[in-house]
Amino acid sequence: SVQQYQLMPKDDAAAIKRMKELASENRRYGYLRLHAMLRREGRVVNHKRTYRLYTEHGLQVRTKKRRKLPRRDRVAPQVPDRPMQR
Repeated sequence: SVQQYQLMPKDDAAAIKRMKELASENRRYGYLRLHAMLRREGRVVNHKRTYRLYTEHGLQVRTKKRRKLPRRDRVAPQVPDRPMQR
């Protein structure tokens, strides 16, 4: 006879709801800080689960667009005229 493991799906609805609330309050919090907050509340245990839920629901922290600086021409260094001159 063969014994097979039966997967029991976990209900993450409460954790997802709370994660979305925390992420909307604190937009700059990443998944690790949200994981710590959820763990203090006793909602999740595994940081990999938190990351999976975080990415599935599109809660990634948006990266700021870099400003393009105006291009500057390079200036050649001056050649010294005499000894002991910089």
